[in-house]
Amino acid sequence: MTKISSSEITPYSTYINRRKFIKATSAISIASALSFPANSMHESNNSSYTKFLSDEDELNTYEEITTYNNFYEFGVGKSDPYKNSDKFNTKP
Repeated sequence: MTKISSSEITPYSTYINRRKFIKATSAISIASALSFPANSMHESNNSSYTKFLSDEDELNTYEEITTYNNFYEFGVGKSDPYKNSDKFNTKP
């Protein structure tokens, strides 16, 4: 069996250019991620969504938001998992 040298598989210039490309794209990705502020807008009063609301729309309550569920292991109603999973133990 003949041993194939690595230079026959990938030319050295391609190998070096590939490394330069990876370094450049990594640096660009990190720089662009750091340049945008990561602030949430929870405390802001200026909502860009108010133009989509009508006068009859009401905000959901905290209870509605925290008990709504799309998983049906504890019942088929939207609030059934909240009502029926209180004794569920996630530890073995």
